Amino acid sequence: MKTKIGIFFDLRNPNWCQRPWAQLYADSLDVIDLAEVVGLDSIWLSEHHLSEDGYLSQPLVLAAAIAARTKQIRIGTGVLLGALRPPMLISEEAILVDIISNGRLELGFGAGYRKSEFDIYNSDFQERFKNLETCLVEVRRFFHESKSPGAVQPDIPLWLGYGSANGAKRAGMLGVGLLSLDRSLLNPYLDGLSIGGFGSQIAKMGGLIDLVVTHDPERVRTLLRPHILHQLATYQKYRFEPQDIPEHIRISQDYIDAANREGNPIGTQIFTPEQAISYIQARIDLLPASHIYCWASIAGMPNDIVREHVSLLGSIVKPAIQLWQEEEN
Repeated sequence: MKTKIGIFFDLRNPNWCQRPWAQLYADSLDVIDLAEVVGLDSIWLSEHHLSEDGYLSQPLVLAAAIAARTKQIRIGTGVLLGALRPPMLISEEAILVDIISNGRLELGFGAGYRKSEFDIYNSDFQERFKNLETCLVEVRRFFHESKSPGAVQPDIPLWLGYGSANGAKRAGMLGVGLLSLDRSLLNPYLDGLSIGGFGSQIAKMGGLIDLVVTHDPERVRTLLRPHILHQLATYQKYRFEPQDIPEHIRISQDYIDAANREGNPIGTQIFTPEQAISYIQARIDLLPASHIYCWASIAGMPNDIVREHVSLLGSIVKPAIQLWQEEEN
């Protein structure tokens, strides 16, 4: 299996480095054009709501715009919060994206973890895992039943983003991909595939590898520090709402530096192409990793750094990873 390598967008636009919204989206679409030119395989889109920095809220809308603009690159959701939407709505929108892209959609679902998002959608937060899996099953049924229009792909690839052994097992039982690169989840996932009557040959994992590639890591690390801190702090805020964040894990540069010294890296790693290649090899070795992706931009980081990162990922890192996989096989 050759791992497809892509980039991941959340379209954050923090107040302290904010650019006009139309410019942010235009710049991001230009980066997607670049990703296709340099040979990257996929674009993945995330979802959150009520975020002060404008975190992307409607990934399938943006997916349709990307589909109309590109020719080859695959387009995925990593993840769509399935429990917030009616399955029929998701299936209709997804089929249109698949048609516009001529069969390039990867549809990843997640349960979500912010109660406020479920409140504004009048969805039951406590039942989100059950409702998510019901949604996925219904969406898959609608895909197969829809005739006019029907999707280009006979089976649009489906994924579940789960981070626990039980969730990995459930993804396997449903016969879908697992959006996680956690090595400890492989066996539960394979067990689930077996229980669900699926062969291990359909196993596929994917997910985020949190790194930025540059020829000058020291310079870029300094420039990106506030962007990385913003991203980490907002995720921490989401995780603990509405509780107070415990003092001992408040995000600060000292907290990040201490974790890195202890060998438990937190936040985006800044690597040369050679370092990135070694890091990715270690992360995916012996996993059925069909897709990996890195952030395209960390919380509105400078566009020149984004473009260098994307260019190096496509021109140097991807060919090296795929050559390594050919040699390993």
